[in-house]
Amino acid sequence: MKRLMLVRHAKSSWKDESLADFDRPLNRRGEKSAPKVAAFLKNIFPCPDLMVASPAVRTKTTASIFASHFNYDEEKIFLNTRLYMCEPRTLLDVVSYLPDNVSFVALFGHNPALTEAIDLLCDVTIENFATCATLVIDFDCSSWKNCSAPLGKARLLVSPKLLEV
Repeated sequence: MKRLMLVRHAKSSWKDESLADFDRPLNRRGEKSAPKVAAFLKNIFPCPDLMVASPAVRTKTTASIFASHFNYDEEKIFLNTRLYMCEPRTLLDVVSYLPDNVSFVALFGHNPALTEAIDLLCDVTIENFATCATLVIDFDCSSWKNCSAPLGKARLLVSPKLLEV
């Protein structure tokens, strides 16, 4: 079995208009919600074997917060430039090339790719994957190359709003 935790970055700041999109940090709401979502998930799931994130500041920061809660070495978060503002098929391609020696992967990315990829990967449809929303999907297969539609079974969907953050 393979398990994929898809996480959209926490709420980001638009305060400094001079910053490029890539460089936007989390805002106060994002700094508050990411630890609460991560702590909630830590009580349900073990630490992922691998964390992969877009290198954008807001996504990398969200991944670091999750790593801290899961006691995952932040230095081992793999930053994949292909995940920044990608198409859903690119995200699926990244998943298909995950190493088969890992069973549980947390992937941190952006919309609309996450929302659209979820529709392609599993048995749920989500209209809008909110900031810091997390969906855990299980695949009954032994290789990430075989983790594709419609094999995925959604196990848990959580968002800051559901946790009343």
